[in-house]
Amino acid sequence: MRTSLALLLLVVIAHAEDPPAEQQARLAPTKWKFKNVRFNFPLADGAKAVEKPPVRKGRVEKLYCYFFDLDGNGKFGEIGKDAWALGGMNYILPMEATAVLELHRVKWEVAPDGKQVRYTTTPIPIAKEEAKVFRQFNYWRLINGLCPVDIDPELSTACNELCTWMEANGMKHRAEQGDPPMSSRAATAGMRSMLSQESPAMSVLMLYSSFYHRLPLFNPGTRAIGIGKSARFTAVDGLSRNEARPWNYPIMVPAPSTALQPTNFPPESPRPYPSSVKQPGMPITLTFDGMGTVTEAKGTLRRRVRRKKTIEIPVLVSSPSQPANKKRPDNRKSICLIPRKPLAPKALYEVWVAYKLDGEQKQHRWIFSTGHARPVWHYAGR
Repeated sequence: MRTSLALLLLVVIAHAEDPPAEQQARLAPTKWKFKNVRFNFPLADGAKAVEKPPVRKGRVEKLYCYFFDLDGNGKFGEIGKDAWALGGMNYILPMEATAVLELHRVKWEVAPDGKQVRYTTTPIPIAKEEAKVFRQFNYWRLINGLCPVDIDPELSTACNELCTWMEANGMKHRAEQGDPPMSSRAATAGMRSMLSQESPAMSVLMLYSSFYHRLPLFNPGTRAIGIGKSARFTAVDGLSRNEARPWNYPIMVPAPSTALQPTNFPPESPRPYPSSVKQPGMPITLTFDGMGTVTEAKGTLRRRVRRKKTIEIPVLVSSPSQPANKKRPDNRKSICLIPRKPLAPKALYEVWVAYKLDGEQKQHRWIFSTGHARPVWHYAGR
């Protein structure tokens, strides 16, 4: 009997260590339902996207995925030259060897003829409360044309230690004089994490709706995050796992033609607007990430009330050459339009931003729309 149990245990252990089995899904020709193929990344080796690239559709982990022969050369799945998208999203993403779908890591390879995709999946180990944060985080990335991120278990452990410490000592990024010491992991997380005292999913919305806290989290180079949660606090480390990927700058949030955007700007510390602005609206950011020197920034925001009628919304323009907060002289390499009052729910807005980049005149025009009005916020600090 003991021998049988020992053999059974060995079989279970061996099975647990087996690599995930390869699966495959058939892909069928289909049409992309949006008029324009929108993407925010450059193609490798000077390749150019065709106006109407061939598209294949199939189900991976019960999700509809679309694969694009973006450069139209007759081959699907080329890294750096092709793209993929999730159903329901209006931006396509750069084709890479791995991706994150919901709560799974996916390693995949699309057949050059586009008839099938071979893939293996690994579940992402994550607690229920952390999963709420993770899903919301990747939702906001996807609708803005940014690749979904992974979870780093070591970063999450550090964030959880930080949250546990804060339960006894209050929300702080570092131990102050008289406080019990933090563990080394918690101290590192404290210096690299965005903190909030909202519910898990609401905390991500709050960070997304802010200015300074949005930028490091919603960056194309963010590959993985750590999430910590306690009874009162949430910590998200989006700085530690950053690896640049080719991207077209500036990064615009809200991205052009996106919907369901928040309406309010949460209280943020440090505050990126003067005390005269009492209840600001959702900020609009253009981040340049070291592209050059940005000067003479200006912009307007208009709400469309009828098909051909708009109302101008007063905005504060904060930029690297004229930051609203003098303690942030580089303005986080961003131009930020801060509406002086909350945006209207379920409304369409038109944005115009002009500036000089290394002396060369640039401008952008785009639209986005808001969702429901948001509740009263608490605090976001870093």
